[in-house]
Amino acid sequence: MVEFSWERNYSKTKSFDLSNPKVRKIIIIGLILTGIFLLGLSFHFYVSTSSYLKSAKSVEGTVIKLLPIEDDENNTTYAPVFEFKDQAGQSHVIESSLGRNPPAFEKGQKVEVLYDPASPQNAKLNEFFSLWGVAMIVGFIGMLSLIFGLILFFIKKEKINVIQNPFE
Repeated sequence: MVEFSWERNYSKTKSFDLSNPKVRKIIIIGLILTGIFLLGLSFHFYVSTSSYLKSAKSVEGTVIKLLPIEDDENNTTYAPVFEFKDQAGQSHVIESSLGRNPPAFEKGQKVEVLYDPASPQNAKLNEFFSLWGVAMIVGFIGMLSLIFGLILFFIKKEKINVIQNPFE
């Protein structure tokens, strides 16, 4: 039996008996469907990024400042704000949605910017994680979910009872 704690003091726990056929079936189907959905979503992000790269123009930009972003736990990351000029010579300032600590860029640093001439406000820095990070993370989580669901599907029910709560 696997136990999941709903409170920090571990005084109240909920149990999911994976040897129960109904519970087992619901968990397996949920994991497999979640995995398939996330892999499909990852493929969508991959195709979208690939399409963006085909139509995107590459120009040099400059990091004009680092924007501090604080989360709920008072951790601060720094997202670059960069400026570039499009083919028509119009200047655009873009705040990156990807922050890091320590910062990946310095103020005044030259960067390669990719932008779609039809919507330059959606410009992105030409770096691997900015372009492919979402697809990779969603795909990885989807793959884990699918694999775990398939393992539970193929494992014999008797072997599941070996899984114990580490707090017992």
